[in-house]
Amino acid sequence: MRLENVTVLGAGGKMGRGIALLLLQQMAMQSGASYLHLIDLDESQLTALRPYFREHLRRFAEKNIIRLREQSDMVSNQEVIEEYIERGLDLIYLHTHLDASLHSTHIFEAIVEDVEKKAKVLSYINRQSVASPLFLSNTSSIPIHLLNEKADLHGRILGFHFYNPPPVQSLVELVTLEDEKMREEGEKIAKCLGKVVVRSKDVAGFIGNGHFIRELSFANEMLSKLPEKIGPAVIDYVTREYLIRPMGLFELLDFVGYDVAKRICTIMNDQLSENFKLPPKWNREEVEELEEFLGPLPEGHKTARDARHGMDFESYFKNLFHSKEKGAKLAVDFLLESRKIALNLTLQGVAESIEDVNTVLMTGFHHLYGPDNPWIPKERK
Repeated sequence: MRLENVTVLGAGGKMGRGIALLLLQQMAMQSGASYLHLIDLDESQLTALRPYFREHLRRFAEKNIIRLREQSDMVSNQEVIEEYIERGLDLIYLHTHLDASLHSTHIFEAIVEDVEKKAKVLSYINRQSVASPLFLSNTSSIPIHLLNEKADLHGRILGFHFYNPPPVQSLVELVTLEDEKMREEGEKIAKCLGKVVVRSKDVAGFIGNGHFIRELSFANEMLSKLPEKIGPAVIDYVTREYLIRPMGLFELLDFVGYDVAKRICTIMNDQLSENFKLPPKWNREEVEELEEFLGPLPEGHKTARDARHGMDFESYFKNLFHSKEKGAKLAVDFLLESRKIALNLTLQGVAESIEDVNTVLMTGFHHLYGPDNPWIPKERK
């Protein structure tokens, strides 16, 4: 499919500019006229986009030079690359007002995670647009039916949750309003952008944050049972090293952003009538007594980086579940809780299958295994 007249709302933010770059990389491959309107209230952030795009378009072109040569009459690789970069930059139109979006057929929304603010912006464009656009919201927690109702979009909206950074991460969580045609349209767009699609039910938090926020809430409970001085460091170390994850839970929280996670948690609590609680912010420090408190890592341990090149996970987790060390026991608690969360997401229909939860965690969070992997014991020994 062709994306010819597209708008990105919130294009100056971290997610917005990543979505814009992803769209630009693909649209610059197309022949014929195309327009990419990038809207943000912060003019300084918009100004910074052109050098950012130039740098990343060059990297993309260098990696895709064979494909680009098939579309170009230029002689040298350098000429092909420069032609692609200039064609991409020519597609960009920078704006600080919403009226620039009124002729776009596809509106990608990546503004602050706030129901009222999103609905106000989407409603304005919907009322004024001459193109009856499809809205694709990058919300990671707000139910799509809520935005649809508040903005009066008559079903022309998809939850299209990219993972950060969008040009690199291959996963999109697709959320629809029980409309098969809209679902097919969302899958076509995701395919056009080279993404892996996992469909989520329209429930606050969806699959990814449905798991992540619940793990954070579990970590908050666990802190009350750990020494105050080393508690957060213990949980971060255990979830990174014992569970063979690329980031510990607190490091991941820092990466997402505490304020962002807090907004997601608030939305989930409001929409689900539950009481998830984030652990407090932490100061990352080296704690000398950490390893003494946790005990040695189980036999067969590898870091996540090394484990990607080969690891006997079955033996490692067997050793983990049999270990009497404090760190191993905490890790087992987390594994069992992670499985419980994943199974509940499936039983509640948020995920269509446990395999979809596995895909989100392995593709979106880069875990090396799913929480219901058959070689992870089902209970503590």
